[in-house]
This record gives sequence, C-alpha cells and structure tokens, in this order.
Amino acid sequence: CDCGENGTCSFINGLKRCTCENGYAEVNGVCKECDCGENGTCSFINGLKRCTCENGYAEVNGVCKECDCGENGTCSFINGLKRCTCENGYAEVNGVCKECDCGENGTCSFINGLKRCTCENGYAEVNGVCKECDCGENGTCSFINGLKRCTCENGYAEVNGVCKECDCGENGTCSFINGLKRCTCENGYAEVNGVCKECDCGENGTCSFINGLKRCTCENGYAEVNGVCKECDCGENGTCSFINGLKRCTCENGYAEVNGVCKGALAKTVMQRLMEFAKNVTVEHGEWNMQFY
Repeated sequence: CDCGENGTCSFINGLKRCTCENGYAEVNGVCKECDCGENGTCSFINGLKRCTCENGYAEVNGVCKECDCGENGTCSFINGLKRCTCENGYAEVNGVCKECDCGENGTCSFINGLKRCTCENGYAEVNGVCKECDCGENGTCSFINGLKRCTCENGYAEVNGVCKECDCGENGTCSFINGLKRCTCENGYAEVNGVCKECDCGENGTCSFINGLKRCTCENGYAEVNGVCKECDCGENGTCSFINGLKRCTCENGYAEVNGVCKGALAKTVMQRLMEFAKNVTVEHGEWNMQFY
C-alpha cells in the first residue's frame, strides 16, 4: 500500500485510500502536488487538477483568488479577467451585481455606470421599462418625455402612430396633418399634385399652384408680369397691374391716373380743367352763358 512520499496509505473497507499532505492530492493512487492557494481545496478529477474555491473566490491560473460579485451573482475568471454572472433582474456594474430590471421584454445592463435597456422588437424604453412601441416596418419607435415618437425612413411619415408612405419629391418634406398629407417645400418650390415642383415669383412674391396653374401673390407695391413680381405702384388710391406687359392703374372713384399715380380731382391737368370748363359754356343770341353746378 503505497501513496508515494507525500501521502499515507491505508485500507478502508478493503479499499485503498491515500491521505495526502497539504499541497498534494491523490491521482491514480499516488499523492501529487496540487495547490489552489489558501482559499481553495485542490483535487484531481479524471486526472485533471480542479480547484474548489471558498465563497468570494474563484480559480484563475490554478489558484483561488478573490472574486466577489455580491449576493446576487456568481464570480468567475474568463481568460484571466473577472466576470460576473448575475441573477435575473440584476446586472454587473463596477464588478458587483446590482438590481437592473427592464421588464419582461428587455435586457438590462449598465453602460458607464448608467442603466440601459435593450428592448425587443416592437418595444422601447420609457421610465426604465420596455413598453410596447411600434411604428410599423418603416420606422423606429421611441419615447421622448414619456410620449411615443416615430422616426420614419425616407419617403415615410407618421400618421396615427404608424410610418406610412409620404413623399413630396427631392425638394420637399412630407408630413401628415390631421391625417392629411402635407408638403413643406423648399424656397423656389411649391406643391402641385402632391409633389414639390419649381415655382418662383422672385424675391417680392409667394408662388403657388391653383388647379395646377402657377400663381404669384405679390407684396404691396408689386404685381405679376411674366411670372415674376415686379415693382408696380399707383399710390394709395389705386391698384396696379400689368396688362400685356404694360403697367395699368385702376383708380378709386374720384381719382384718376396722372403720371402713373392715382390722384384726386385737384391734381387734374390744366387741359382736363379747360375741357370741363368748356362743357359748361354755351352761346345764345350772341351772348356767352356759363352754368355752375
């Protein structure tokens, strides 16, 4: 009965037993060196060394070293690096398993010490819990200040909480207002048949399409000519326009155009006054008569 130099051999119920010295363990009936340090028990399993470490310790490079993840996790070393395997509802932060729960539809973790929820498809984080949040196949759902928000792909916009097709062309942004499609066009473009097309009336006018036809709404003192708003002013008492490219003043009652401006009766030309004077003069029996009204 021999267990080698570092063990004592005996028979227990007819079976050989080796009682090995500290730092040794039995393998194939012989006591061989086997040490896991002060905080572990060494043994051989199927000829391979195995360390059974005390609580708060784990094996690394054949020695039991301090390894603690708290009450809610199991500590181990992977490739020499500490790793915490935490229970459900907990995640590792600063080497300890702390409470971390995102609900049934998410995985909780800590990033730079801050809680983070990785939610399943169709869910998003709100107040630290993954809740249902779906914008359809063409959008990403999230919660902003507790309110659902859809970030839709190009060519889509949100309506009733779902991203639906919405396209105004390259020169406009599409959205839904009260369920109706709306195009916000870039400068120099306007909507026609649901697409932003080129529409420019110059710096002094707003361009739009009415029944598919271009229309310029010009600022005060301007009027449309050849699709552009140009300066056109008849004064306070008249409306200016262009007819066949020529300026025209439509004056209010009691006003007439004088040198391109609508002026009152006192501003009439001398010739106009003489013509009116002549209408009131008659000759009867060789005498001049004048009537005043």
